[in-house]
Amino acid sequence: MKEKIEEEVWYRDEDYKQISLLSFIAGFFVFIFKRFVKP
Repeated sequence: MKEKIEEEVWYRDEDYKQISLLSFIAGFFVFIFKRFVKP
C-alpha cells in the first residue's frame, strides 16, 4: 500500500515538472514575441 502511494506521488511530480516546463517555454516565446514583433 505504501509503495503504491509513493509511486502515484512520483507520477504527479513528473506531470507537474512537464507542465511547468511547457508553461515556461510558452511564456518565454510570448515575451520574445511582444518585445521584438511590434504591431
